[in-house]
Amino acid sequence: MTYRRLSPVTILLFTITAIKNWLIPLALVFISQVLKKEGDWAYPLYIGAVFLAVVVPFATLKWLRYRYKIVDGQFTVEHGVLVRQKKSIAVQRIQTIDFTEELLHRLFGVVRVQIQTAGGQKPEVVLEAVSREEVNRLKTLLGSGSPIGETPDAGNPIPAGITSPAWKTEEPSYRLSTGRLLLTGLTTNGIGLGLALVTPIYSRLEDFLTAGQLEALFSRVSGAATLLLLMAGAMVTILILSTAMSVFRFAHFTVVRKEDYLIITRGLLERRQVTLPLQRIQSIRVTEELLWQPLGYASIHVNTVGYGHQSGETTLLFPLMHKKEIAAFLQNMAPHLAFDPFINMERLPKTALPGYLLPNAAAFTLLPALAAYFTVWGWLGFILSGYSLMNGFWRHKDAGWRRQDSLLVLCYRHINRHRVLIPINRIQSYTLESTPLQRRKGLTLFEVVVASASGGTSYGIKGMPYPSAMALFQWLNQFYSTKSDKGILDNKG
Repeated sequence: MTYRRLSPVTILLFTITAIKNWLIPLALVFISQVLKKEGDWAYPLYIGAVFLAVVVPFATLKWLRYRYKIVDGQFTVEHGVLVRQKKSIAVQRIQTIDFTEELLHRLFGVVRVQIQTAGGQKPEVVLEAVSREEVNRLKTLLGSGSPIGETPDAGNPIPAGITSPAWKTEEPSYRLSTGRLLLTGLTTNGIGLGLALVTPIYSRLEDFLTAGQLEALFSRVSGAATLLLLMAGAMVTILILSTAMSVFRFAHFTVVRKEDYLIITRGLLERRQVTLPLQRIQSIRVTEELLWQPLGYASIHVNTVGYGHQSGETTLLFPLMHKKEIAAFLQNMAPHLAFDPFINMERLPKTALPGYLLPNAAAFTLLPALAAYFTVWGWLGFILSGYSLMNGFWRHKDAGWRRQDSLLVLCYRHINRHRVLIPINRIQSYTLESTPLQRRKGLTLFEVVVASASGGTSYGIKGMPYPSAMALFQWLNQFYSTKSDKGILDNKG
């Protein structure tokens, strides 16, 4: 098979990328000339013309040198202008395939394709712009699901909100409803992102207003009622920004299982489609954020070896689902991990509670004292100390574990509550660790490590009774010794 090239639109995309990378230096040159009254205003235009005269031919050469082909189960790529590289990847080693359509891609009818293998810190292959027809051909050759541009659909996707469908399809499919999309924006961590957008506006006020204008502004808002009104307005602004960002990220969120693949599609302006092989899943994590817990909602995340290192959101299997629906969802989408993570688990004894309370309490007792001595904000430290104690109680109360057939289920909390489902054959290592004080109480730390995009992810329960931890340890030992004897051990995915 002859080599294929990317779409000619790639030249434009390469040029725009170069302009974005050099935008700040070029802008500084332009501004410096404007501020100099004696400066030549045409000088920045000369710089821009020279820049384009260099970048456009280079982008064209880069496009001409980028070639790829798929022959005999090998994905081969050649690229480079000055330094030329040739890379070959076995198709069977491909972990994930990511299809992305940003605004410019959608405008020109092209798609970015990213291919990643196990253990990669970034995609091994990035096809910046290929036609939709070429994407569908690649999907056929790589066996990665539905045609691009079409929402993976089994005919009637199950809206997230139906606990258990009265019918089953050959290709189970779930979509995020509009109501839950808005609820995600109002309650998720996007609020922090909205705050991050609003804060710089306040910090840059002095760049736009004079000292007299700032003094007049704050003199008018000195009243308590006015301050409360401003705070309420800021909160509404943050909620609107948070909701808008969630809509952009999670609009049209659909997940479908096609044979041995999960296909996740999402995005309003930037449309993205991710293909995950079921056999590459290392673990599934169900997360209940603090604001979701009274409402009974959670998000579902998937951990694979070759995906999700650069952005947490890319590991998202479903952004918001009621906990009563999760068992049916897992049964439909990942049958080998089908289990209700909310059933009863073994819990920690009361003797483990001091280990969750004392370390944080000691730190937050010292901090308020120092804060009260040096500043007038010491009372905030006492609030943090109280929250630390309460969070310690919660962490102890929520910690739990359960073994079910070939699954290990762990529950733990930091601020959010997490439940992790781990297939036993995906566990890379397991450890028991105890301090002298824990040994006196008959307690230990039980920890397992599973493979992930960042090398390894550990999950552990602190303060587990030693007999229970040893039972899990021996259970894992027995499994791996049996598999090793049969010569069928496969815990790397």
